[in-house]
Amino acid sequence: MTQAPPSDSTPQSMPLLVKLIFSSRWLQLPLYLGLIGISSIHLLKTFINAANYTDKLLIAQTAIHFTFLPSAMAIAFTDRLMTPSNKAPH
Repeated sequence: MTQAPPSDSTPQSMPLLVKLIFSSRWLQLPLYLGLIGISSIHLLKTFINAANYTDKLLIAQTAIHFTFLPSAMAIAFTDRLMTPSNKAPH
């Protein structure tokens, strides 16, 4: 019995996908911005129903959300540092 050639959805092609997402600078910032957006919506939903949650959970979710913000800002800053400018030297 012969084996079928691996398709693009097999685990063998996953390292390429991971490399594409996490090593390409043009995908990192939108990925983080999407993560921050989803976290914001989830945090808003939690605060709307704050009476149903404990204080410990509210603090934990807020801390998680505010952890995403500096990391996204750091990635944006390093991306700006690494991007060559088009300005001509004076």
